[in-house]
Amino acid sequence: MPRVERGERLNAGVVVFCRQRAFSTCAHRSAERFGWVVAPASTVIQPSQVHSRLTRDPQATLDRLLDALVGTPSR
Repeated sequence: MPRVERGERLNAGVVVFCRQRAFSTCAHRSAERFGWVVAPASTVIQPSQVHSRLTRDPQATLDRLLDALVGTPSR
């Protein structure tokens, strides 16, 4: 489990917004994997900096970023 006070982090989800295509959505992996995130006494959720890019297919970009930055849930 990452410790925020030590600067440890993990990616739990991705948000993609595309005004030109009226696309705005987020994706995350299984809540079971990150069950500790919902414990209000022991967590801090901090968004990362915004990273602007261009895309022709926002959904495919969302899927690719989720796989690359968050990974595949373990089973």
